[in-house]
Amino acid sequence: MPAWESKNFPAPAKVASAVAVKVAPAAVPPTAVPAAVPPTAVPPPRVPKSAAPKRPAGAEAVPQEVAAELAEAESLLAAGQTKEAARKAKHSLFGATSSKAYSVLTRAACADGDLTNARGYLQSVARADRKAVVASCMKNGVDLK
Repeated sequence: MPAWESKNFPAPAKVASAVAVKVAPAAVPPTAVPAAVPPTAVPPPRVPKSAAPKRPAGAEAVPQEVAAELAEAESLLAAGQTKEAARKAKHSLFGATSSKAYSVLTRAACADGDLTNARGYLQSVARADRKAVVASCMKNGVDLK
């Protein structure tokens, strides 16, 4: 018994002889000349992304409960309660992902001197808000550049 053969996998059945099968050539339909296609309407010109209107910084559409939680996180951060502010901001992410939450988390990490988490959170902050967040971190002695 060969090494690959076992009780679970018996040898394949042997074929006595190969049978040649002739296949009839497929009928080829005559080539048809396509009818003239009428011209279609020209699509409207594409607007480049850079020309699209931009939202002002912090103008995200978030549910009302999330907005209230983020406002509370901002006030806690202003009061110096960084751990509680970060907790509220993380909890708000369950309702909706927002740049504002990551902004609070970044600034709270900077206030705690946590450079690793601050850099990680900064990646999710909207470009329009990053300059202010980096400046806030610089006040706390954390350079995110």
